[in-house]
Order: sequence, then structure tokens, then C-alpha cells
Amino acid sequence: MQTWMFVALMTLFCSSQAFSAQVFSGFYFYKGKPRNFSYQMPKAGDRESLAIRFDSGVEAKVKSRLVFQLRRNAKTSGIAALRSLKLESSRYKSGLYFVNVADPLAAIAVSQTLSKHADVLFSHPIFDFPIESRSADPSMEPLFVHQNHLHNTGQRGGLVGADINVLPAWEHTTGDANIKIALIDLGFEQDHPDLKDAWAINTLEIAGNKIDDDRNGFIDDVRGWNFDLDNHNLLYGAANSHGTATAGLIAASANGIGVTGVCPGCKVLPILIYTDIEDAAAAMYYARDQGAQVISNSWGYKIGTPETELLEQALHDVAVNSRGGKGISIIFAMPNHQSNACRSSGLDISGHPDVIAVSSIDNNDRKIQASGFGPCLKFVGPTGPDKSSGITTTDRMGNNGYNKPGISHDDLDDLNYTQSFYGTSAATPVVAGVFGLIYSLNKDLSALKVLETIRDSADRVSPEEAAYDQDQHSNTYGFGRPNAGAAVDLLFKSKR
Repeated sequence: MQTWMFVALMTLFCSSQAFSAQVFSGFYFYKGKPRNFSYQMPKAGDRESLAIRFDSGVEAKVKSRLVFQLRRNAKTSGIAALRSLKLESSRYKSGLYFVNVADPLAAIAVSQTLSKHADVLFSHPIFDFPIESRSADPSMEPLFVHQNHLHNTGQRGGLVGADINVLPAWEHTTGDANIKIALIDLGFEQDHPDLKDAWAINTLEIAGNKIDDDRNGFIDDVRGWNFDLDNHNLLYGAANSHGTATAGLIAASANGIGVTGVCPGCKVLPILIYTDIEDAAAAMYYARDQGAQVISNSWGYKIGTPETELLEQALHDVAVNSRGGKGISIIFAMPNHQSNACRSSGLDISGHPDVIAVSSIDNNDRKIQASGFGPCLKFVGPTGPDKSSGITTTDRMGNNGYNKPGISHDDLDDLNYTQSFYGTSAATPVVAGVFGLIYSLNKDLSALKVLETIRDSADRVSPEEAAYDQDQHSNTYGFGRPNAGAAVDLLFKSKR
């Protein structure tokens, strides 16, 4: 670290007791524009993280770590600020480096210095951004008759036909085991009887030998990876119910028990993250490297969380440049409140230009008011407005999930399943499953072709309220509700 920077930081630390309540300002650059935040001096000895508040009101933490990206053909040896620091090169992208520094203030100062260097494309600290699950409640299978998002016969007061019309699609495919739908979520019960055969298996890795057999940097990643703990333990924390429910909506097995997923023949690649943006970016690249065609995300950051070059670049790289330029379909849940989540109005990860934003409708094809909208919205998926009218899927086994004995709302007798899962968290994996079905018919399709096929065949539901424009898009309903059967038919017609 340059001498002037070290002295300045030490001066700040030494004066922290006298100014403990004083608020300081900081910033980092995103595409050349500052993203401003405020903070108070940390207590002496607190070198792990620094609590900050962005101008948007979002609270986060700065870690004692930063990232920078070199410009093409540039070398680290020409940057004086790096000479005393140990660099970690990214396993995913050339010229991308991570650096551990003494404390969060050093991460802020060094990244600002690097941002101004002619050989550096971008640099910023590593942040912990608060993640919110996007289910509104944090808290011929036998149950197929309850799955009105798949086949709505009017059960639970629904509108007949207000579903994704999956039965005609299943006449052609129920999914291909070579199609991987990466599911980035907060924990999974992998031994659930309706999910144990649904997971994508890394056949190059030998389970339990504590060796990185395939030399991909992850030891024993036979069935996905936990980026928060940096291990293969995916049953982790209080949010396991969430990932277990979303996995079931995608690919619960057609095995004669319980429920079925939209694409029961597809495989789910489970990936666990928490708040670290470095982990979120790594999860996208990991999904790419494991051969995923679809990435389903029933989570997001709080509206107003600012962009970072690291995560924005990862989303673009994976969505656009993967699979030899064919791209990967990255699907994100919009927030569970009535807000324009698109970039022109409010910052939200579902508004990234390279991802597919999903909001929610109920079992009568009506837009759920407590859900996101805006010009970036692509599709609405069927779910429910509250836990008394959610959709049916897998749950943590026994008393560990959403379905608990003695709860006030009506749920299923079998505690391994629930019909109280709802919100955009539920709508998103349903849409992801439709994408899986189309890829199953032709795994070489580009992400754009799959998107266009589902878009052009979707049902433009509630046309009077939606007010679809000349491009058949609505800010409240997107391009409508995916119609799996019609999408399959359209794909076959395009081949003729």
C-alpha cells in the first residue's frame, strides 16, 4: 500500500474513539459513476467487515477484500499500488484478481486508487449485500390433482385452464436428463424422496474421498456446491424449505409418489449462496462450467442495492457468452411488492438487461398486486397471493418445513409436501421448468431462440387489464403466461 494511504488510514483509526458517532462518506465506481455510501468508524480491532448505508437506504457490509479487472494486455507489474499485496487470480476470467487487505477501509481506499489507473477496467470492494428470498412467506402423481399451476381444473376456486398447459408438452417430452437447470437458492433437502433422483450428478467426482477428482477447484462437488461454507453441504440453515420447494417445482420426479415438477426428466444443479457478491458471481460461473442451460433464481437483493461490476459482468458473461455464444437462460424473480423493478426506475437484479424477469399471477390469471412490474418484465408465472392459496410442491421432510402440524392455514396431510408456497419465488421455477422442456427438445438451441419460442407462444392473459402494446408486451404481465404445449408446437413448426 502506498505510504500516504497507509498513514491516512491509520490516522482515521487512531481518531475513531473521538469521532465514534461521526458519519463518513465513501464511494466506489460503477461504469465510471460513483456509488455513494456512508459509515461510522469501526471499533478498534474490527477488521472483518464495515457496516455501510447506500444513498438508496440499502444497508450492506464492506469486507476486507477487493476485486479488480485489468484491461486487455495490461500487467499487474505496472501498477504501483499492488506491489506489496498478494493477488489471487480468478479461476473464471482472465485478468480478474481478488486481494485481501488489512481491513474494510483499506479495501475502499485501494479499490478507489486502482479504479483511477489506466490499466484497470474496474475495481471495488467485496460487499455483503442482504439477500431476500422471493417467496412471500419466509416461514399422475398422487398430489398432481393439487398442482393447479400444471393443470387447473378449477380446484381451490381457480379458473379452468389458468395454467402453463404442460400436458400437451409432456406428450413430446417430460425432460431430458442432459438438460441441467441450475438452482441458486438458500438450502436444499437433497434426500427428499421426490428429489433424490432429480439432482445433477458430477460423475467426474468421487463422493466422500476429500479429493478434487476433476480438478475444478471444488472438493466432492458431486451434487452441487455451497459457496457460503465453501463445501458440498447443501442442507444448511433455516432457508432449506425455500430451496426444497423451488427444486420440486422444477423437477420433482415422476415416480409414483407425491408431486411432479414441470420438467421431471431434467436435472437440477443445486447451488447455495448467502450474501457475498463474490459468491453470487462465482455461482453463475460454476453453473456455466457444470453445463447448465438454465439458471433459476428465486432471490434478489433489496430494491436500491447498487450494481457492482463483478456481478454485472458475471451475469453478462454467462447469459450471453456461454455455450459457445449460444448463451444460458438466467431467470430471476421480481420482488414481492408492487414496484417497478426495472433499471429505468429502481435498481434490482431482475432488471439486468441480460436476465429474464418473472412476476406472478394467481390461479384466475389475475396479476398479484404484491409483485414487481415494469418494461423489463418478461413473463408471469402462476402461484398464489398468500399461503392459504399457494401452489403445491416438495417441502422439508417431517416438521421441518412450511407444512407444520397445527398451523392455522389448510395444508396437506403429508408433511413432506406443502401447498402454501407462493410469491415470485414460486412463479420463477415454474417458468424455468418450461425453459427446460424446450431445451430438452433441442439442447443446441440458443438462449435467444428458447426465449423467443416461449415468448411468441405465451398466453396474453387478462388483456383488458394488461393493455398489451403492439409488441404484445405489458408492463404488468410481460409477454403473458408461458404455455408449454403451445411452445412445443411452435418449435416443431419452426423446424418445417
